[in-house]
Amino acid sequence: MENDKLKKKIQRNIKENIAISNFKEERDMKNLKSKKVIYSVLASCAMFVLCAGIMVSHLNKPSNELNFIKIQNLAKQEDITSKLEININHLEEILKQDYAIDAVTRKIDAHIQREDLEFAIDCKLPSDFEKEFNVQAIYVKGQNSKQYNVLHNYQIDYFNKDKTKDITLCFGFGDKKPVRCYDMLDVAAKSKIDDVELEIKQYKDLFLVIFSHKNINFDIETKGITQTQLVEFLQSLIEGVNHNTKILDKANTSGQ
Repeated sequence: MENDKLKKKIQRNIKENIAISNFKEERDMKNLKSKKVIYSVLASCAMFVLCAGIMVSHLNKPSNELNFIKIQNLAKQEDITSKLEININHLEEILKQDYAIDAVTRKIDAHIQREDLEFAIDCKLPSDFEKEFNVQAIYVKGQNSKQYNVLHNYQIDYFNKDKTKDITLCFGFGDKKPVRCYDMLDVAAKSKIDDVELEIKQYKDLFLVIFSHKNINFDIETKGITQTQLVEFLQSLIEGVNHNTKILDKANTSGQ
């Protein structure tokens, strides 16, 4: 009789120990899952805060600085030039000026005049621009002459298909500077592409650029293109001049 009671007591103790062990194991599993969930949530929050901080820091940078970073990367990828400093001077308004010049304009074939225009024909344009473009030569009278036989400057008009975007490139040799109808005034900060110094201003969707390089005077006006496209165009223009010995010879003789 005593043995039966002892057996039952031992069996009851074993069952209680098993139940307690199962309860502890189930409790530990729940705690472990809770910790994993908490760690996961904390990790997600930390990542969100980090990403948000990066985004805010970029958004707080001046627009010119962001554009400068993009342009630097572009120049590095295409290996056009590694020396680039772009400063865009923003205008609240542009002042028109009335200039008078005694000259005649003649439409010419760019390919016939390729020796003068090769760097302008081969320059990098926005991808949606037309392959064909308009070229004009502006002639003035020579000294003690009644004939318009002295080249003052060229004007080349590039544009896209529906002509909502365009680039007007004017350039003259030696002492011949293209005449513009807008007053650029002085710029607060100049730009540099390699060793070439440029004045760049922006008014709404217009860019106005003036610079001289290798005894050639450039005057450029664009509409509807991006800052990156402008810099690509300027880079290719300067590179084209650097590698064209014939155009340099012409520039050094003042275009006469």
